[in-house]
Amino acid sequence: MENKRILTYDYLRGFAMLSIVIGHLLYYSGRASGSLVFQICDTIEIPVFMYISGLLAHISVDRYGFRKLIATKVVRLLFPLFSFYVIWSLWDSSLWLGFWTKEFKNGYWFMLVLFELMVTLSFVKQVSMRFNVKSVYVNTVVYAFVILLCFLLKDGWINTLFCLKLYLHYYPFFMMGYYSYRLDKFLLMKYAPFYLLVYVLAFLCMDGQWRGPAKLVCNLFSLLFLLSLFSSSFQPLKKVFAEVGINSLQVYMIHFFLLFPLLKVLPVVENRWLEFLYYTVVATAIIFVTIAFSKLLMKNKWLAMLLFGVRPKKKIA
Repeated sequence: MENKRILTYDYLRGFAMLSIVIGHLLYYSGRASGSLVFQICDTIEIPVFMYISGLLAHISVDRYGFRKLIATKVVRLLFPLFSFYVIWSLWDSSLWLGFWTKEFKNGYWFMLVLFELMVTLSFVKQVSMRFNVKSVYVNTVVYAFVILLCFLLKDGWINTLFCLKLYLHYYPFFMMGYYSYRLDKFLLMKYAPFYLLVYVLAFLCMDGQWRGPAKLVCNLFSLLFLLSLFSSSFQPLKKVFAEVGINSLQVYMIHFFLLFPLLKVLPVVENRWLEFLYYTVVATAIIFVTIAFSKLLMKNKWLAMLLFGVRPKKKIA
């Protein structure tokens, strides 16, 4: 993959990370209800990360065998997940049980679902190679099985523990990223207005009885719109967003530690448009303080591995 393409996706991931922090500021301040900005952020943020994770997954799947892949992703994804679970539980003892009984895992569900998707992808590839079947067919069968499993379990503890509903919702975006080479002819700037129009129409349907399907369509076409738009030369603040994208995991894991104390002292802005600008500035400050703090933590190789899944590089003799 060319450096230019990698920088483009880091840029897009940085944009999505800013949306996540703005969305969290609105949600945890109690300002999410009736907020157009929150609803937009909620439809664009996670699909971007899932798509890019799937896009880069073929490198991991091809590079490692099944066992080594799992071991690598345990360090990269599960070490940070459980480390922050312990930290938050020490901070607030009520979260000890909440991690296991709540679907969103105190905000860190993304790491678990991404780990499950990586395991699924590795399984799909193993099966497709063993039986000489195209992986897209195996993927279809696996996805249908998960739909059936979610329907049978409904709100059972297995569904909650393993975030199966979230896994089901974001499975297509992850696999879209994995098969991204088939989408190149659709991710052109000339198609961006069409994707935006479909997104807006689906967005208008999100308050009705079709909220679930409408949100899925919003997620899909917001992703197609952003990919088409950012694949062009339209990339303002490219280096700034790319820096955020490169450090997005660190920002995601520790931004809550700045967000919650700030919300206790920040004044409330009643005007919705001024509120958006206000929280954009606050979110930007949180992100760059978080990046600076995480770089300080990562100077210790053990903290880097436990908190962010970054294994120390082997010294070459």
